[in-house]
Amino acid sequence: VTAVNKALAWVKSEDFGSSIEEFEEDELLPMKIRGFYLFETLAYDVYLELTQTKYTKIISANKKYSHSTIHSYARKNIKVLYLRKNDYLKFLEEGIENLLKIFESKKKLKQEEVIENQIKATLLIHQYVKTVGVSENVVKLCDRVILCSRDIVLENKKYRNVLSLFPKGGPFDIATQSIMTLYLSHFILQSLGWASETSKKKLGLASLLY
Repeated sequence: VTAVNKALAWVKSEDFGSSIEEFEEDELLPMKIRGFYLFETLAYDVYLELTQTKYTKIISANKKYSHSTIHSYARKNIKVLYLRKNDYLKFLEEGIENLLKIFESKKKLKQEEVIENQIKATLLIHQYVKTVGVSENVVKLCDRVILCSRDIVLENKKYRNVLSLFPKGGPFDIATQSIMTLYLSHFILQSLGWASETSKKKLGLASLLY
């Protein structure tokens, strides 16, 4: 009860007091907070869990939100936000399409930005496969994530140099571990002299779906 009261008090202090709503457990689905850095506006509402049935809306449909807002929740150790079940799939599909555009763009990104996008892509791949299954765009995104890692491997020569490019102080989640494993597999293949395209793709997929 104390924890619930503290949560409700915090929401009121954040000026969300009037937006507390009740939902049945199966009406909303959790989305890892990192996924919300992919957008600046969404076509649907996003909720923060207070109790098993009480939620507060923290992002309103079609209204711009800042990444600093999302970061402020992450600093409070909030790991997931919630979407209505019907909006969840739309969020995943839009996120995958946005990342495909980034990976297919000719715009040169910093290596740190490439790795951050690889982690975001892996997060969406995991959640899409778990919830829906495999789609054509998921396969394309896996290929792009594997492909763009090769230039980073060639430029950095050693695994520890690649590790230094990963986000500092970010969550050490499964998506991050998957990308670390992807790079490790590239270096292992190089050392063994087995760095064929087929081997890279097989181990790359195994790493992403780890």
